[in-house]
Amino acid sequence: MTCADGQTNINTASVDELVGAFGLDTAVATRLVGYRPYLTVNDLLVVEGIGADKLSQIQAAGRGCSTPISSPPPALSPCASTDKVDLQSATADQVSRVTGVNKNAAERLIAARPFASLRHITPERVPGVGKGILDTIVARSCLTPQPIRDAGTSWRWGYPAYTTTASRDGYALTAPAGVIDATSGAWLSITPLGTPSTLPGPAYPRADLHIHGAWTGPREPGGAPDEVLATVPAATFADDFDAAEYKPYIKHISPEGVPGGGENVYDSSKATVDPTTGAVTASLTSLSIVEWATRALNFVIEPAEGVLFGNRFPAPNCSSPWAQRPNIASYVSPTGAHADLTGALLNLPGNTPPVGGFLIKHCVQDGPGTGGYNGGKDARTLLRNTSGTVQVLKPYVGDVTVSEQGGSTPEFDIVKLLVTRINTGGNTYLGPGDAGTADVPAGTMGSVRMQPDRLRSLLKVGGDKTLGMLFDKLGANKMYSDPMILNWIAQMSSCLYNSYNSLTSRNGFANTARDFATALYGCFDYEGIYALIERWMRDSLASGTLDGAGAVRINKGLENMREAFKWIEFGQIAVDVSDSLIWGSLPDSPILIEHYAARPSRDDLGRTIQPACISPYLYTWHVDMNCQNAAYSQQQQPTGGGGDTGVPLGKMIRDPDGHAWLVTTADQKMHPIGDGGTYICLSKHYAIDWDVDSDDLAGYIQASGPEGDNATCDGSLPPTRKITKQAAPNLFAVLRINGGPESWIVMGGSRWPIPSGGEFNCWVNPQYRANIEVDVFDFVSPADLETWPIGNGSISNCGDPENPTF
Repeated sequence: MTCADGQTNINTASVDELVGAFGLDTAVATRLVGYRPYLTVNDLLVVEGIGADKLSQIQAAGRGCSTPISSPPPALSPCASTDKVDLQSATADQVSRVTGVNKNAAERLIAARPFASLRHITPERVPGVGKGILDTIVARSCLTPQPIRDAGTSWRWGYPAYTTTASRDGYALTAPAGVIDATSGAWLSITPLGTPSTLPGPAYPRADLHIHGAWTGPREPGGAPDEVLATVPAATFADDFDAAEYKPYIKHISPEGVPGGGENVYDSSKATVDPTTGAVTASLTSLSIVEWATRALNFVIEPAEGVLFGNRFPAPNCSSPWAQRPNIASYVSPTGAHADLTGALLNLPGNTPPVGGFLIKHCVQDGPGTGGYNGGKDARTLLRNTSGTVQVLKPYVGDVTVSEQGGSTPEFDIVKLLVTRINTGGNTYLGPGDAGTADVPAGTMGSVRMQPDRLRSLLKVGGDKTLGMLFDKLGANKMYSDPMILNWIAQMSSCLYNSYNSLTSRNGFANTARDFATALYGCFDYEGIYALIERWMRDSLASGTLDGAGAVRINKGLENMREAFKWIEFGQIAVDVSDSLIWGSLPDSPILIEHYAARPSRDDLGRTIQPACISPYLYTWHVDMNCQNAAYSQQQQPTGGGGDTGVPLGKMIRDPDGHAWLVTTADQKMHPIGDGGTYICLSKHYAIDWDVDSDDLAGYIQASGPEGDNATCDGSLPPTRKITKQAAPNLFAVLRINGGPESWIVMGGSRWPIPSGGEFNCWVNPQYRANIEVDVFDFVSPADLETWPIGNGSISNCGDPENPTF
């Protein structure tokens, strides 16, 4: 039952159209309309006024055709009871037995089949049988509607007592016995459909299947709903999908066309695949559009609580790590600065591990900035996301700068783009394994928040199994440098974030999978990305940057993307949302970074800071300049000579290389001591600032200016230094016997031996600020030494009296 251009449909044409097309009288055309429907043009014989000759003229002209009068076609006299004979299918014996007519009449009637309706059983259609006999037959008969096939749809009538199968072009719809509710039966229909324009690419099998009458619902209260069988042929490109990774299924669209409202039938207990043809047959509890589709066998997403588990990634690699002090969360730089960390989500001493392990690993190193106290470098804390979540890193309190650590981003990751770069509001988002930085200037404190973002984490989970997989299958990273493709990705990602955010804000996280699928389906413009990639392929093939094999691979990737998109449409994304308790147990704790600046070595005038002139202040240091000025003023005061001693007021200094100078008060000059004899002679008069380091020496030079003439000494003068207990009972100095190596420390009226060169250095050049630096008297005689009694025990200046924190 089809119609071609220029033909007149005898089931739908108006009276005037029939008159004009077939040259009929108006009365005959009117009767023709009244006898509808017609299965073929041959059925026009039942119309009074159209005889065999007129019918032959109509058929010869080829201007007549027929299609169903409506959808569904009318069923005028179906067989609703068993006391009538079905003239569409009964044998002659059955017709004769039920109606009482002779077998000859019954055989003539069967030869005239099929009939569109009982009204068509007339002497014109059944030659040789009179009207009276035919009326007798009709009175005791029913008529199962004849199967119909027009240009778009195939129809088949089904009864509740029998299993009925409608088929067309590889599609099939089977209603098992007992499924159709109406006792008179119902039409089954199959309408093959084209590929939707929104899903370009090779056509895939798709059809609208229906039973036009009541049939769904359980047969008994509380029972399972009725099921029918739908068969869809395989796509011509089915072989492009690896059978080890993909499995065909039937995608079913709801009658209302709502995405996800139908049944995606992929369970092996409900669907089977013909091993020869690849056709899929599945049980359905409702009918509408069905289509062939295939899914990746790994279309199952990791349970959401699993993404919270930590320890997935190693700690970040600090290029110049600060050393952690044992058992405390304090990290010391090579310059003496230190950073103290506090944060419940960090693996720090004393912290209780969260459920699933610590979500952040860290290290501390020098930062790039030098704008803090005394020009000290920033304390940079590297924070790595070791979970499967997406974590937000943002400043909280104090002076802190956050950023993503360079080099932690993959070459291109569409899901990473989605969850970390779109709609950030100025925050820094870190995907699994990514690291961020928190820079705190010297002498300040700052805190950051770094915690899992539930919305973006679930977007990451869903995106990895959908968008990530789709674009991975394209296998052409070069296309991601195309600005139009990148712009599409950015727009789609922004849409997905906003849509998913809106849905979860309204629904909470109770329908995570459904909401994600809804958002993705609404935002993923497959038609748009298909056109962009097709254009990129054409341009690349023309320029030679893409070969034929690459184009084939991308086309297969587009097929894969489309099939995955069809799957997403129905929300078949298994996200386990039983994670609410786990998410709720995460502490809301910022990470505090206290950066204590390194102890400065010089004051604002470039002078070495004396131990007594500096003290810690908050995260920095306080240098008492009055103390410094007094200390350096004392350096110019004599520790020997002057008065009537015959030698000038001054002090001797000596550097680690053995060079020595006499610093004289009168001319504020440093006079080099050029030989050993002069040195021994002068040491009988002056104390010596021993082992002066470069910083201290610079302080002397700044105070004294250019060097003066070489120092001289009159050897005939008696010693003028006061080093005996009688002459200087409060002496605090090192006495070096006859030029060493024996030496003693004198303090508190007693003397103690200095056992080693290392211990000697600790007295003359202490390593810790709390130690005491003392001057040396050299070439002391044993007689002068013995004026001091030996003290009890031993003393040392090498340890750190304060065990300082700074």
